Amino acid sequence: MSELNYQDFMKKVNDFLAEMPAEDLRVLLAKWASKVQPAERYEFLGRLTISQENELDGQSEKELLGEIAAFAERVTDGDYCEGWGWDEEIQEERDWGDESWAEEMDQFFLKARRFLFQGNSQMAETVYKQLFEILAMGEESGHLPGDPDYSNLLTVELKEQVALLIRAVYLNARTKRRAELVYAAIQEYGYLTRGILLVDIVNVGDTVLPQWDNFLPEWIEFLRKQPGLQVSALLREAVLLQGGIMAIAEFARRNPRVYPAAYLDWIGELEKNGEEEAVISVAREALVAMPRDYAIRSDIAMKLVRLGEKRNDAALKLEGYRHCFSAKPGMGGLLDLYCTAIAQGCWEEVSNETAQRVAELQGKREETYANNWNSELQAAYAPDNVAVHVWLFGGKYEKVLALCKNKDSLGWSGGGNPKPAFIAFILSALAGEKPYSPLLSRQLTNVIIDFSFQNEKGGMEQYRQIISVVNNFLPIAKNELDYYVKWCVDEVGKRVDVIVSNQYRGSYGKAANLLAAMAEGLARRGEKNEAIALLEKYRSKYPRHRAFQSELTESRKILSTIKFI
Repeated sequence: MSELNYQDFMKKVNDFLAEMPAEDLRVLLAKWASKVQPAERYEFLGRLTISQENELDGQSEKELLGEIAAFAERVTDGDYCEGWGWDEEIQEERDWGDESWAEEMDQFFLKARRFLFQGNSQMAETVYKQLFEILAMGEESGHLPGDPDYSNLLTVELKEQVALLIRAVYLNARTKRRAELVYAAIQEYGYLTRGILLVDIVNVGDTVLPQWDNFLPEWIEFLRKQPGLQVSALLREAVLLQGGIMAIAEFARRNPRVYPAAYLDWIGELEKNGEEEAVISVAREALVAMPRDYAIRSDIAMKLVRLGEKRNDAALKLEGYRHCFSAKPGMGGLLDLYCTAIAQGCWEEVSNETAQRVAELQGKREETYANNWNSELQAAYAPDNVAVHVWLFGGKYEKVLALCKNKDSLGWSGGGNPKPAFIAFILSALAGEKPYSPLLSRQLTNVIIDFSFQNEKGGMEQYRQIISVVNNFLPIAKNELDYYVKWCVDEVGKRVDVIVSNQYRGSYGKAANLLAAMAEGLARRGEKNEAIALLEKYRSKYPRHRAFQSELTESRKILSTIKFI
C-alpha cells in the first residue's frame, strides 16, 4: 500500500471526526489510553494538550536557532563519531559512533514543520535550510555516523521534509520570482529524495497555496526556458495540472522527440479512467510518433503486453513484446517474445526480425540523443549477453564462437563471458527432449542467473521450450555438432585446469559439476567411453587436490544415479 500524503491523511481524519459522535470519540480515546504502557503515560497525556502544540513548548525562535547552531557545531567537530570501518549489514564502510544525532535531527525537523503550519514560513525556511546543511556534512566522513542512507536513521520522511521546505520557499517568495526560487530549491535539495514534484508540495499541507492559478502558467513558461534533466517531469506535471488529460495529450503529440514520456503521462490518465481501448490506441500512436531507437518505447509497449495478458489476447501481447525488445533488448524480454511467438506460430519470422534488430544495435552502448543521464531520451542498444542468445537461438553459432574468442576461462559469473552460455546450449541440445539431470540443470541455472533472466524457474522452462523449437527448425548437422562438442570439451578442460591448478578452492564445485555435465553430454550422444575417459583424465591429473577429488566424486555419484555412466 502506498503512503498517504499529509493532505489526504488530514482529510480522512477530519471526515472521520466529523462523523463520529463526541461520546464515541471519548470511548475511543479511553480505549487507546488503557493500552498505553506505564513509561509512556505522561507522553500520552502531553499529546492530549492542544496548547503544547500551538506554543512550540514555549521555545522562542532565538532559542531554537541557538540549539541548531550548537548541534551543527557538534557535528562539525565530529563529536558523534568514533571511527571508520566496515559494516557487514550494509556491506560497505561507514562512520561508527553515537547515532543519537538522528533523534535530535528528527525533533528539529518536527519543530520546523510546526512553525510552517502555524504560519511562520520565514522561520520554517530558515530552520529547514540549516538542517539540510547539517545533513550535507554527512557526505564526508567524520560527521554523521550510521547508515549512509539517512532515511534509514531518521524517523521523519525525508521527501516530506524537502517538500515542506519548498512549500515554505513558495510562501515566502515574491510573486515575480516565485517560479525561479521554487525551481532553484528543487534543484538544490531534490537530490535528497527521488524526485520532487509540485503535487508533493501541494499535498504536504492541508491548505491551498496562495495564487496557485496564477502560478501554474508562470511556472510552465519558466520551465520551458530551462535546460537540464529534471525539467521534463516538472513541465509535464504542470501541463497536466493546468489543463488535464486534453492538455497532456496535445503536449505529447507536439513533443514526441523532446518529451516522449508525456505519452506515458497521457496513458496513465486513461488507465485511471479504465479506458482500455484508448490506452491501446494512444500506445500505438506513440510507437509511431517516437523515433525507433528511443528506449522509452519499451515502457509504452508494455502497456500493450499487460492489456494483452488481461484480455487473453495473444496477438496484442506479441505486438507489445516485439516493440519492447526492439526498444530495449534484454534477456527476460527475449524469452517472453520468443515463447509468445512460438505460441502464435510465428517463431521463425520473429527470430529473423530479432536477429536483424540486434545486428543493427551491435556496438552501441547506452548512447542517447542528448545526455547519458537523461533516461527519457536514452537510445536502444543490444548487450552482448542478449546478442549471444539471439545468435544461439537463431543457429548462428559461428557468431557466438567469434564472441568467445580471446575470452578467459575464469570470470564466468555476471553474464559477460559467452562461453558458459554456449556450452550450456550445446549440452541442452544434446539432451533433446529427455529430462535434464541435476548437473545440466545447474549449468543452465547458472547461465540464467548470470545472464540476468528475470525468473530462474520460468527462465528454465522458457529456455527449454525455445531450445526444443530450435532443434526442430535448425538441427545442427553432425559434422558441425562434432566440432562444437570438441570445442566444449576443450573449454571445459581449460576451465578445470585454471581453477584447480591455481587452487581456487571456492570454485572446485563449479569445476567438478561442469566436468561431469560435459561427461553426461558425451554419454547422451553414445560416447560413454569418452565420457569416462574425460573424468578419469582430470581425476588422475590432480590426485593431490583432495577437495577437488571430493567434489568430483559427488558429481560422479549423480551421474551414476541417472545411469549415464
